[in-house]
Amino acid sequence: GYWCRFWCFNSIVSKFVRDAKKRVQVVSIGCGLDTLPFNLLNEQPNADFVYFECDLKDVVQQKIDVITKHSDFIGFVKQKSSTELVLNQGKLNRPTCKTFRLKLSSV
Repeated sequence: GYWCRFWCFNSIVSKFVRDAKKRVQVVSIGCGLDTLPFNLLNEQPNADFVYFECDLKDVVQQKIDVITKHSDFIGFVKQKSSTELVLNQGKLNRPTCKTFRLKLSSV
């Protein structure tokens, strides 16, 4: 189930970004630990897109913790130093990937 959903979503979003004639935005609600924005950056380094990820506070923090501890991810999101990676209360804020923490009681 999970792999099929991931493969389908990855294929659709990759094609959407690749075929776009101008900058596109992708919004992933309930993104979890999804690696799709990193896959897109790896497969299409010159693509013009912004990937917005939204999930619960603890999930977003867990993802940022994983990113900061693994060199495979750090290269995709790092600015001048790893201390610039995590900004504004545990949010990832890069030109191509931004995370937002959701509070279900306010949705």
